[in-house]
Amino acid sequence: MPQDRFSLSADESTLTIFNVQPEDQGQFKCEAENIPGDWDISYFLEVTSSPNILLGSSSRAKEQVRQGSDIRLRCIATGSPEPTYQWLKDDTPVASSVKPITTTHEVDKHTVEITTISSKYVLLDQGRELVVSKVTDQDAGVYTCVAINPVGRDRHTMNLTVLASPVFHDGLDHETPELVKHKPAFLWCNATGHPPPKYKWSGDIISDQSNERIRSVASGRGLYLPNVTQDLVSRYICNAINEAGEARRVFDPTLICKLILRAKRGEE
Repeated sequence: MPQDRFSLSADESTLTIFNVQPEDQGQFKCEAENIPGDWDISYFLEVTSSPNILLGSSSRAKEQVRQGSDIRLRCIATGSPEPTYQWLKDDTPVASSVKPITTTHEVDKHTVEITTISSKYVLLDQGRELVVSKVTDQDAGVYTCVAINPVGRDRHTMNLTVLASPVFHDGLDHETPELVKHKPAFLWCNATGHPPPKYKWSGDIISDQSNERIRSVASGRGLYLPNVTQDLVSRYICNAINEAGEARRVFDPTLICKLILRAKRGEE
């Protein structure tokens, strides 16, 4: 026995263990000799410890997933007795409104328990892993894993961001706007997505960076043509881009001229 942590009393009847470690768990046997009716007694030392979540083996504090995909959030903890796991979303248990169903499956000659909490959530590996299925923007938020045993508990939070590719409000990917000659005009390219998309315009006219007759407005969502002329009537392409993808809208404008009728003096 290591002398720095184990100490026997003078008569060797008492063993003291300092700074108990998990590896100290096991059976200890005391034997009394040279006494009529020799005897021995055994003790089993159970070392308990509160849960400790291993951050290096668990999901990161910030996770991202594309909308429509599945994601697995993992939480690995040590502790004795072996901890159980509880999962929360925005401080509400994910299993608060339904009764979990646990089934057993054979995978590569190993028995695996899968706990189905709902059509949205599934628990794997005895609760260490939470699967969120077919993610939507409603699934974004703070997920918390709580590892619990009789000695204590530990928590690990994961902030889930759902990435959504850009989508145009009106669903149109092609427009043929009518522009009035010598009048101002706007071309709009409003899209939603997460993170908010950035906009890139292209076309024969705006490829020339020195063209001051076309202005980008509203953080790139629109183009402003202060004075429409024939040479500005050309194809314009807007790309809304973010980390999840991009959406494309094509503008093929037409030019119209306002007909102004003036009555001659003396005519009614």
